[in-house]
Amino acid sequence: SGDFRHSFVLNQPYTIQDIETGLKVKSEWQALLAQHYRAHYGESGMGKIILYGRDTVSLVSDSDMPTRRGLAAAPVEDILLFDNRSKNHYNAAIQVNLSFPHISLVNRTVSNSELKDDPRYFGDTGEWIQGRINAAYLNVNSGPFDFFLGRMDRNWGALSSPGLILSDNPYSYDQAQFSYTASRIMFSMIVSRLEDLDAVVVENPDSTFEARKFMTAHRVDFSFSNKFQVGLTEVAVYGGPDRDFEFGFLNPMNYFYVVQRNNNQQVNGIWALDLFYKPKPKLNLFLQFLVDDFIINNSEEGDDRENFPDRMGITLKLTEADNFMQGLQTGIEYTRIGNRTYQSRRTYENFQYRGKSLGYPISSTERVAVTAKYFNLYPLMLNLTGEFRRIGDVDVTHVFPLKKEDFPVGIVEKRWSVELKARYFLNYWSRLTVTLGYERFENFNNVEGDNRKNLKLILSAHLNLAVSHRFR
Repeated sequence: SGDFRHSFVLNQPYTIQDIETGLKVKSEWQALLAQHYRAHYGESGMGKIILYGRDTVSLVSDSDMPTRRGLAAAPVEDILLFDNRSKNHYNAAIQVNLSFPHISLVNRTVSNSELKDDPRYFGDTGEWIQGRINAAYLNVNSGPFDFFLGRMDRNWGALSSPGLILSDNPYSYDQAQFSYTASRIMFSMIVSRLEDLDAVVVENPDSTFEARKFMTAHRVDFSFSNKFQVGLTEVAVYGGPDRDFEFGFLNPMNYFYVVQRNNNQQVNGIWALDLFYKPKPKLNLFLQFLVDDFIINNSEEGDDRENFPDRMGITLKLTEADNFMQGLQTGIEYTRIGNRTYQSRRTYENFQYRGKSLGYPISSTERVAVTAKYFNLYPLMLNLTGEFRRIGDVDVTHVFPLKKEDFPVGIVEKRWSVELKARYFLNYWSRLTVTLGYERFENFNNVEGDNRKNLKLILSAHLNLAVSHRFR
């Protein structure tokens, strides 16, 4: 409908207070949210609960919002479909929420047999049970202050799309987050000690050594109006053998690049600019521009721009509603991630966690996608997606080779796909989903001449059981 308004739409996840505030323009929507909230978690007013809202329309129209997005838990059924998915899979989750006026405690533990098929999964996988704790945190909120300690998924950028600077692509990682909101400005800072790893440097790529890894991000969101918002983000990824937190990168008001240059503290700095513009109630425009490295000739010894590549990324997205027919939301999205973006000459500075990018899932890629979602058949909802993508032969875990290359890198995989998803909500507790898709690959997995076609039919059932009790 376009009536939903959020003060800081580019900084996700949202809180339930944010959603309720945004829905006050439509009293029936506020009643709908309260109805779902009571159905799953008992009476309202139980303190702050985090909602992971990524779908533009699902915030008000998708009745599985409280379960599928699961109060900041990773959407289990949204895990990538791997090539060997020709067998039955199961997933289950148990979530515990304890909410008080200013404090929330949440734990969401999942068991998912698909983890066996994920080459990036770093945990144990037994013969019968595989699982991990996707969300576990303490959240303290008092007025404009918010403090978070634990793990959860975050997404900074356009709704329903992986953010280029922070996304929910990696497995959730432990972090401390602080934010302060003053009228139309919100400041956020995240600090995390990422994994220890067997590191490689470009000067000696055949030798590995143990290294630590850290990440600090700070961000300012400006909400100039409900129609125009801007986000500015700077991230520092650093580490090395026996290296600890650098207080210069823990200072929330420092410029990380200046700290690096002034204090000779090596770091991989990444920056992003987010824009949100809503010229009409039913039209959204998103832009996110990321800079991992921009080469500037700052010496007389040589032409750096001739020898070294820029590493950048961009996402442009447009969504509109009811233009072609009532109840239809359409969108088009373009993304381009440059060669070697998120890589560094030292792998302990790569922008990834446990082998998965902290930002956009892959680099050296270009994608165009068109979507159409139809809601007026509710409780039946339809989602049609078509896309073209080309992917270079590169991985975010690789060391940056310090040379220019054609885009995309190496043998290029090209992928054309179309997918129709029909989801039927039986009631608050259950739904059925049918997914029909067709994919055509050229140079599959970057192997020249390995062309494939794939027709997939996926049937899934979702059952949610919730027990709530209000302690007095």
